[in-house]
Amino acid sequence: MPALGKAERLYRQRTVSALFARGRRYRISGGAYMLKVCALWCDPAGLDERPAPVKVMFSAPKSSFKHAVDRNRFKRLMRESFRARKAQWTALAEAGASAEGASVLLVAFIFTKIGKTPDGFVLKQPDMQVYIDRAAEKLAKIAGGAR
Repeated sequence: MPALGKAERLYRQRTVSALFARGRRYRISGGAYMLKVCALWCDPAGLDERPAPVKVMFSAPKSSFKHAVDRNRFKRLMRESFRARKAQWTALAEAGASAEGASVLLVAFIFTKIGKTPDGFVLKQPDMQVYIDRAAEKLAKIAGGAR
């Protein structure tokens, strides 16, 4: 499984602020959870970071998950799901680069809780993979020119 190195993580405040200011937002919901995605194609010359085709960040807000254990678990599940489909996301970045004229895709994944979960329900890796795959499909439509 490919690793997610520092070059592929979105961590500079200036870059994150630009992502949330100019990025395209959409939501993927299913059951008691929702994945908010913010994506932006940009020019690597404007970044202070090392270039990579896709730069990502993962978040699970404290307002949705009170315990740090839960927040960390959901962020870990998102990272693992993203790593499993890293090649697909790199292909999306390249497709969007040709359409947008920029070569770096910045993506923020924010996983929130929108309802009550049934007793005994535990979100697992395949469940999270569905959210990440649906985000990729939606982004592919955007990159394909469905504007």
